[in-house]
Amino acid sequence: QQVLIGLGVAAVSTLVFATWTGSTAWLFVNIAINVSIAAYVTMLLTVKQRRAMQRQVVTPIAQAPQRQIAPAPVQDTYATDEAKTVRVIAG
Repeated sequence: QQVLIGLGVAAVSTLVFATWTGSTAWLFVNIAINVSIAAYVTMLLTVKQRRAMQRQVVTPIAQAPQRQIAPAPVQDTYATDEAKTVRVIAG
């Protein structure tokens, strides 16, 4: 928060100084400060979004719904005689 306030004060003061003196160098300094404000705010929003996404995806194990796992069917119930043998096709 202090960084953002400092950049805002710097942006306003350089704009006032550039207007008062008519200096294009101070105007370019003001533009650079404005770009840094935009980059800083973008970085803050990205970090905030990533933290929110991490909180949303993770589910504690104690609260996770319990699932019943069905046992696999025995091979004899679906396999034929051909499935029990191995065929090797040489090319």
